[in-house]
Amino acid sequence: MGSGSMTVYADHPYNELAMAMAERIPDDSGIKLDPDLAVVLGGDGTLLRVVHETEHAAYLGINYGSDGYLMNDQPEYLLAKLAGMEAKVHRFPRLRVQVEDEGEWIDKDLALNDYYVKTSDASGTGHFRVISDGEVLVDRWIADGLIISTALGSTAYNYSAGGPIIHPKSQVIVVAPIAPRTPRVGAFIYPLGHEIIIETLDPHRRPSVGYVDGRRIEHLASDGTVMSYNRVRV
Repeated sequence: MGSGSMTVYADHPYNELAMAMAERIPDDSGIKLDPDLAVVLGGDGTLLRVVHETEHAAYLGINYGSDGYLMNDQPEYLLAKLAGMEAKVHRFPRLRVQVEDEGEWIDKDLALNDYYVKTSDASGTGHFRVISDGEVLVDRWIADGLIISTALGSTAYNYSAGGPIIHPKSQVIVVAPIAPRTPRVGAFIYPLGHEIIIETLDPHRRPSVGYVDGRRIEHLASDGTVMSYNRVRV
């Protein structure tokens, strides 16, 4: 690691095993938001939170959660490899999430796993239009929500919703419905770099909420009301 810095993040205070392991890892940097290496102890949710709180870091995820699709097991082995400079760095693309605000597209966030939109009414379904590279893919998709996933994130919400598992190094994105009513079609797979727009139809009657890697995206209206964006581009 040379003269670079390392920061250790643990799933405190929920995971005692992760906290115990964190105490055994030397950390000479303190809590920084821009480390060279972030060692993350916990589950996938912990890793995603750290990714959104840091920049330009390499991440070593050690699984102290439940499934841990993004994490590694065998912490002692991994740390020995790291100390011997034998670790291999894998690079994965992220989805640029933009929102339409007063007719302009504004960068909002970067998604490592996915962007998804869901109806905010638990008892109702949402109505969505999906536009692919300027052409309407589905004019009115009636479903509980829609997911746009990276290949790496295909094992997350996409998989839970019935979408396909994609090899994490594949250069594709997945568009999958959540509990679709009509049309009853499955997921669409596109090459990376394809532009997808999701538009919430009848937003006043059927409001929706958008999330980037599980983090809700919203804005304040002029009257102080918390609002969701009705058109999102990925």
